[in-house]
Amino acid sequence: MAQWYKISCNSCGYSNELITGSSVTAESLKDLNEDSADFKIFECKNDHELFTIDVHGNDFDNKCPVCGSDIEEVSVEKIDGHACPKCDNRTLKIEPVVHI
Repeated sequence: MAQWYKISCNSCGYSNELITGSSVTAESLKDLNEDSADFKIFECKNDHELFTIDVHGNDFDNKCPVCGSDIEEVSVEKIDGHACPKCDNRTLKIEPVVHI
């Protein structure tokens, strides 16, 4: 199941909301097809910006969609204390967000 997260930096005020997880429900697993989404969080190796990509999408090529640089997956568990893409301090925090 997909989950939204707020990622923020206590040092500089950087803030971003990203989604991670699958759009597939337990009921539809037996009918899994290429239309299902699987969102993962990545970091651009050039500017260190964090963003979400659907790895099942046709345009996923393991490159940053903005600059074309290499990217690296960042698990939700490793974002706390990760370097901020804006100020480079290791003060990022992550918390789940509920969208109503």
